[in-house]
Amino acid sequence: MQIIRAIWHPVETQIDSYLNVAPETPQYDEVVYVWEQDAQTELESRGYKTRLIVSDKFNDNGNQFGRKLLAIDAGLKEFGEVLFLDWDCNFVRPMDNRFFELLAEKETQIPIYAHNIDNPWSSSFKLEEDVYLSSNFGFIYSRDKDLGEQLVNLAVANDVTA
Repeated sequence: MQIIRAIWHPVETQIDSYLNVAPETPQYDEVVYVWEQDAQTELESRGYKTRLIVSDKFNDNGNQFGRKLLAIDAGLKEFGEVLFLDWDCNFVRPMDNRFFELLAEKETQIPIYAHNIDNPWSSSFKLEEDVYLSSNFGFIYSRDKDLGEQLVNLAVANDVTA
């Protein structure tokens, strides 16, 4: 299983400020997918392994979700089994055998948030009265090599821009 992350920045944002989300050195054996050569150069100087994505999809500045899906797709195609982590997702204890056993129980795992009616997100769906569920796309485990491509296609077909 390969841990993957992604970093991109809107054109109007300075890359230096955007790269602040990444620690000065890699925290895990991780590969970072990037869209800009300057980000790749900077991250590699810090010791990160990177991959440059060249794609016309999701090039509008408002589509963070789409680029995340492209990174997941690229990771699954390259490694076959990945754990995608947003930069604010870190482990509070070491990944042990139990962690890997739990991941292995299902081909794909994405945690969900439950929240009340006072805080419904646009991507939420109603579970029951006053309870909404939303996926946490900051932590995605999968060994389904087709999942990324399917999610990208769904996002394009449904004009997802979150």
